[in-house]
Amino acid sequence: MVLRAHDLEVNLLSRRVVRDGQEIDLTRREFELLEYLLRHKNATVTRDMIARDVWKEPSVVWTNVADVYIKTLRKKIERPNNVQLIHTIRGVGYALRDDPWNHLSIRWRLTIWYSTKLAIILLVSGTGLYYLMSFHLMSRLDRDLTAEPRASMRNWRSPAPRRA
Repeated sequence: MVLRAHDLEVNLLSRRVVRDGQEIDLTRREFELLEYLLRHKNATVTRDMIARDVWKEPSVVWTNVADVYIKTLRKKIERPNNVQLIHTIRGVGYALRDDPWNHLSIRWRLTIWYSTKLAIILLVSGTGLYYLMSFHLMSRLDRDLTAEPRASMRNWRSPAPRRA
């Protein structure tokens, strides 16, 4: 069975972790923590849940072990050019998000959305204007060609030179 999040693949049978085509070596606990985060992808996982489900320890004895393991896990799977997958939810815990746009702020997301919408509107209106103008020119040309030849010649004839 293979779990995936964006460009991260975790093979549970071979215990192999690959990110962006590169294999990553993890300790047993790091692998278990990553598997747990992937199984709860796009959901917030509390430190108590990690203590209970990954370490099988009561949260009473829990200190900052999860924070330390998350930090080392981030160092191994996160790269400066890659999308950040593991997010800290302040005061709650952590979340592994699969959204490729999650590294952008809401301002940039809205800018991209509105720019795309404006480009589509301009494309559609430009195409409509093009067809409207071509229809108008073709109907005028058709009307001129079907009129009497003398009348069309009169319309297209250059003006006579003026006498001084």
